[in-house]
Amino acid sequence: MKRITKYCRASHIITTICFILFSIINNVSAQKHGPDVVLTIDGKYVEGKYVYEDENLIILGRKNKIGMKRLITFDKNYDIFSLTTTTQPERVIYKQNYKIGNPFTPDEMRLNIDGIMDARERYNGKWVFIGSYLTGLSTVVLQTYDYKNNQLFTGRPPTTAQFLVPLGVTITVDLFPQRINPRNVDIDYYEDPYYEAGYRYQRNGKRRVNAAAGSFLGIATGIVTYFIVNK
Repeated sequence: MKRITKYCRASHIITTICFILFSIINNVSAQKHGPDVVLTIDGKYVEGKYVYEDENLIILGRKNKIGMKRLITFDKNYDIFSLTTTTQPERVIYKQNYKIGNPFTPDEMRLNIDGIMDARERYNGKWVFIGSYLTGLSTVVLQTYDYKNNQLFTGRPPTTAQFLVPLGVTITVDLFPQRINPRNVDIDYYEDPYYEAGYRYQRNGKRRVNAAAGSFLGIATGIVTYFIVNK
């Protein structure tokens, strides 16, 4: 048994060392052969190899998780804010055009994107998730409560109506406005309307996802508990 334990420890140490060496080599390689980068208007960096460009499109080539090469096509009018290559600094592709729904100037759009990225990184919406979870769970508790004997999960069985709760919670979560916490934003742009618009857009999207996931998980918890109790 001791030999097995020593072997496991040694194997773990060797694996850790190999992982660290691989990370160092990979970082050095990335610095020498940095990828080309597209910044999209929804605040995402897409890395790859710049392979083609015309009046309407930019195409990046990259490998997926299993090593297969694929091409990613970006529409200049709707998808891209800027392009940075290994031979050129950042070049802004985005242009203001009211006809196609691009009302912001490039500077305003950059602020909007900064807000989107900050919300994606800093806002987690845990309280929305917890509140929605408790809401979903409570619907099952109320449905299955035995009011005669004052017992939980021994009354009527849950119904399919419970699964309408995630939809209702997702819709109603936007009816309760939430102020922006200064700790979650870049204080230099806290009161900028374009930054705030981007932040609210991304934050509200995350709130909807958390509301739907939390309420659905709460319902699932209640239903599973009901069937365990009545097994």
